Amino acid sequence: MWLGISMAIAGVLYMVSRGDPSSLLALSLNVGDLMLVASCLGVGAYGVSIKTIPSGLHPLSLLTVVCTVGSLVHVPFVAYEIMSGEQVVLSAKSAVSLTFLAIFPSVVAILIWNSAIVRIGPSRSTMYMYLIPVITAVLAIPLLGESIGVYHIVGAILIEIGVTQASRKARPASQDAA
Repeated sequence: MWLGISMAIAGVLYMVSRGDPSSLLALSLNVGDLMLVASCLGVGAYGVSIKTIPSGLHPLSLLTVVCTVGSLVHVPFVAYEIMSGEQVVLSAKSAVSLTFLAIFPSVVAILIWNSAIVRIGPSRSTMYMYLIPVITAVLAIPLLGESIGVYHIVGAILIEIGVTQASRKARPASQDAA
């Protein structure tokens, strides 16, 4: 499992560094990067803490709690934007975008994530978070017009091998009769 985790991390770092590991030393994090790291840590903590939730809790009740907490976490950011003079622009495009975000990354993703945790456990399901850079790179082609580089392919292969290796169920030790 540790070998798989190490390979997945190496794949992510390879993609982030664009194939030049020495460039990692020159990385500087901005506020958005730190918020993303905090979000990933939050999702990891959620995956681990979900074991403590009573088994009789209905999935939609859990989803309601998660969405409510998520909404409350956003209040300070909305307040900051309003106090900074930013205005919400209501248009058909923004309505479609918000509806998409409310349905897919919020409701559908959380329901699927919770189902995965129930089926394969929090440790194994968390390994699939390493696929986010791979999926992001693939989606960046049609959505942003990005092109795939060799570092994407090498990183994706390392991540896929690592996730596959780390998410395997441990085999019971063979019991040889003595």
